[in-house]
Amino acid sequence: MQFVNALNERKTELIPLACSWLEIFGILEMIPIVDKDTGFIYNRHKDTDGEYLAFAGVVNEGEYREELVIPSEFDGLPVKSYAADYLYVDCPVVLPETMEFFEFEDYYSGGYSVNTFEVSDNHKYFTVYDGVLYDKDMTTIIAYPQDKTDA
Repeated sequence: MQFVNALNERKTELIPLACSWLEIFGILEMIPIVDKDTGFIYNRHKDTDGEYLAFAGVVNEGEYREELVIPSEFDGLPVKSYAADYLYVDCPVVLPETMEFFEFEDYYSGGYSVNTFEVSDNHKYFTVYDGVLYDKDMTTIIAYPQDKTDA
């Protein structure tokens, strides 16, 4: 983690040519980005619209939080994806309007301790009913909190 923090502190000092080579070989996408203020971890990705970030977790998961609010952008890039394969936070997780998809397939493997999800009523891709995250049409469960017992 010290290596990642050191990279984040010096990212503006990296030689542009070196960044180009890292990008060409796909290495730049493998280096996580850590927000020092929130402890949130992001992965960099690209799609047809350009670069975006995927929320990948929290450095200090055990810290008490009232809620975990994932921002709509960080470092000038939109947060469009949720890629936290394991997330242990005992609080609501609030998804931003920019969130379009979840990047992993095995949410039900038990790698979570999230007590509820929240999204705005205007969210284009997701809705929440009773703390469970569904696609907007409520035809598919996207994420079911592991500790939820009133199914």
